[in-house]
Amino acid sequence: MEKKHFLVISFLIVTLCACGESPERRAIKVGEDGVLNALKDPDSAKFKDVYVMPQIGKDAGTEDSDYTVCGHVNSKNSFGGYTGYTRFVIHVIGGKAMEPVLEEAELSNDVDGTDETNFETMYWKNECIVWK
Repeated sequence: MEKKHFLVISFLIVTLCACGESPERRAIKVGEDGVLNALKDPDSAKFKDVYVMPQIGKDAGTEDSDYTVCGHVNSKNSFGGYTGYTRFVIHVIGGKAMEPVLEEAELSNDVDGTDETNFETMYWKNECIVWK
């Protein structure tokens, strides 16, 4: 009997906690899970500075919104050592994570004289920075 009460109370607590979670917080969770799936050692992952870009349009701020999740992740490589925090961008569309883009160690793209990486030019600046 006590076990049954414990299960019912546990279910209610989990349900009530989930009700208060914003669509943006859910998008971050889905985005982080998508990044974890792309890592060699997902159990070692540490996230920081993770945020959702503001959305516009009729579904903005709802569960039907499409979100861009940006942040930094650090995880272990094949040799078991941490690689250092790298930036990532991932789109969450209809509550599902798309393929993440992780910043790779690469030479700068000095075509335009800015000394920026392809990740910086193609993803980070276009997806994760609000221009004023």
